[in-house]
Amino acid sequence: MYLSHLSLSNVRNISDSSLELGPVFNLITGRNGAGKTALLEGIYVLARGRSFRAGGWPKLIKRDEQELTIRAEGVRDAVGIRLGLARNRNGSQQLRVNGKNSGKLSDIAAHLPVTMLAPNVGDLVTGSPLARRQFLDWGLFHVEQSFLATARAYKRALSQRNAWLRSLPGKHRTDSPDTWLTPMLVYGIKINDWRQRYVALLDKAIGPVLEDLSKQMDVSLQYQGAGYDTDEISARVQIQSEFESEVRYRQTTKGPHRADLSVSFQGVAASTTASRGQAKLIACGLLLAQVEVLQQARGITPIILIDDFASELDPDHIQRLLSKLVGMGCQIIATAADRRFEEIGKKLGSDPTLFHVEQGQFEKKHA
Repeated sequence: MYLSHLSLSNVRNISDSSLELGPVFNLITGRNGAGKTALLEGIYVLARGRSFRAGGWPKLIKRDEQELTIRAEGVRDAVGIRLGLARNRNGSQQLRVNGKNSGKLSDIAAHLPVTMLAPNVGDLVTGSPLARRQFLDWGLFHVEQSFLATARAYKRALSQRNAWLRSLPGKHRTDSPDTWLTPMLVYGIKINDWRQRYVALLDKAIGPVLEDLSKQMDVSLQYQGAGYDTDEISARVQIQSEFESEVRYRQTTKGPHRADLSVSFQGVAASTTASRGQAKLIACGLLLAQVEVLQQARGITPIILIDDFASELDPDHIQRLLSKLVGMGCQIIATAADRRFEEIGKKLGSDPTLFHVEQGQFEKKHA
């Protein structure tokens, strides 16, 4: 998949703009606050339905405006794709896929796989389990066709069971059946099984990927299902053993919603041993391993967004990262404060497509 055309209207820090993108390496330069990151955020919101920055998508709408519009054209499997999103401050939105109205963000997400490498990408390794669960589930959304429906069903059952737990008195009444336990177990077991198999694929892929990025990285991955087996009998026993605690805390304490992706670096938890630079490299390795798994499982090649990709990586690692991405057939849309990395882009086998943004206006430059 690659984007050939992008237009944005009423996006913060950007004048209404239309860009013709190159299929390999696109480099966008400009001062801080000029609109570089807002452009990437616009693509991300179109592809994922949410922002990667604090404050969420409402802050992406230009001040004094009520609605933003983002349109994109691209090619996937030699077939043209046209996507559009109009989103209002009141939460309403209009979605278009190939000229037809759509009611689901997942329709656009399925057509536009996008992976983000932000300056804080290392948080994927050192941050909260939520980010790692979202990382796994985004990949499974593209690999397992029924994953999204199953995840939504699990979330509904979990929400209903938590509401039931909150309704109980301090001492559980035997005449109040645990109605939502069985559906929660059925869907949760499927999710954990998918995640375990997916993590096994990532673990197999990440070693060779990191060997290409840095020759001194020993990383292994393991899925931790939060005390939740992948068969219903064992999972039921585990949940029921926690029932008194669940009544006390008014929430379900075991299951996929509490799971985590364990990342070990040199045999120890990476979150406690890796430096910031190492954590960033490991996170990049995770994201690239995910690209390889998606390519092998479904023939999907995500678009790679890189914001301030010079942050905390030296030129050698940047060259290795970009070369690996280009070798995998990824379209790259990257931002930087200046054109120092233009030469790195030229070494990738084709001239980079260059843009400079100033006061929200994009100008295409010659390589």
